[in-house]
Amino acid sequence: MRASSLVTMEAYVNGAAFFPGNPRLVLSWDIDADWQYDPNLKIEIEVRFSAEGSNRTRVELEHRHLDRYGERRDEMRRIYDTEGDWGRLLEAFARAAEAL
Repeated sequence: MRASSLVTMEAYVNGAAFFPGNPRLVLSWDIDADWQYDPNLKIEIEVRFSAEGSNRTRVELEHRHLDRYGERRDEMRRIYDTEGDWGRLLEAFARAAEAL
């Protein structure tokens, strides 16, 4: 799918939303600190897309509401910042896109 067609798409699936005209995707991350599904957790991941010229797109990822992990918030933040590093995931996507 071309990037220009993404902006016109609107879909809502299990707490996921894509906002037309404001290219971002918001997901509910319902995985607890023991890596089990918890439908009440409602931690969010927002991915924003912004054009930087005709051949580049900036992708920003925000993982928010980590305070909902309670006493394990700092542990989970460390895991996401190092072991489960979102930055490394975005870099892998960037390398794949550049290889196209």
